[in-house]
Amino acid sequence: MAPSLDAGLLEPVVGLAAGAPPPTRGPTAIAFSRLRRDKGAIAGIGVIVFIVLVALFAKQITELTGHGPNETYPDVLNQDNGLPVGSFGGANGHFLLGVEPGIGRDILSRIVYGARVSLVISLGSTLLTIVLGGVVGAIAGFFPGKVDLVVSRVMDLLLAFPGLLFTIALIGVVPDNFPRELLIILVLGGLGWPYIGRLVRTLVLSLREREFIEAARASGAGEWRILFKEILPNLSGPLLTYATLVIPGYVVAEAGLSYLGVGIKPPTASWGDMLANATPYYSVDATYLAVPGLALFVTVFAFNLLGDGVSEAFNPKSRR
Repeated sequence: MAPSLDAGLLEPVVGLAAGAPPPTRGPTAIAFSRLRRDKGAIAGIGVIVFIVLVALFAKQITELTGHGPNETYPDVLNQDNGLPVGSFGGANGHFLLGVEPGIGRDILSRIVYGARVSLVISLGSTLLTIVLGGVVGAIAGFFPGKVDLVVSRVMDLLLAFPGLLFTIALIGVVPDNFPRELLIILVLGGLGWPYIGRLVRTLVLSLREREFIEAARASGAGEWRILFKEILPNLSGPLLTYATLVIPGYVVAEAGLSYLGVGIKPPTASWGDMLANATPYYSVDATYLAVPGLALFVTVFAFNLLGDGVSEAFNPKSRR
């Protein structure tokens, strides 16, 4: 007796025999399929996941080591020159990455908490940039005429500002009691959104003439419904690509502001502040400069790998 077949297994065969088209994948599914085959992007994702876990469990990690980020240990410093006793920044079984010269704070603890500050500011700034740039740019491209003219001139005005100098000046005049992390997010995101805004405007100018937009209008959909239900969802690929590319820039921007003394206020841990504190000692022992510098380099490099992979995956002309 021949084995019986489940009727559910026959449905695809029957459908193909009846001339039904095979299931097709959307552009987003195709893009993520390409991304999964990109070894560089996967490696970047692995490093990013590790850094995110370190930032999330910073408190637990420092509890295991027994050293807080702001606790000082002057007894491990040489009383004559303020340098840690021993080579490689005083690294040993108690202080795995050594201690800061002159202060005596555990470097590992400050690296871990610095990762949290860096990720919060870079991700928050990126989110604000994408939301503002995506919405404002879509409005400018979808409503030509006076709306487009006004919004485009505002974007041109913001792009004309010298970003770094304006950021330093703006942060300097804000009261000290204002949360510094939130302030940096608002400043970086508030000055960065016109770049993606101009890109989104150009894309929307093309999308608004497509057939599915005309079909939505013919069905009675209003302009705002078309904008938020039809236009913006079709921008998910470019927005995701831009987000992965802009995050490492904001990581470096936060570190740069802290290095210049206008970013995160001490004693809150920041990689940029650690680099600034290590500058006078790099000729004596490069460990103090190498550790936060390496953390910054690895984070930026991982996000760049992911950004390149996402850009290739969402590019319809990619050969991957």
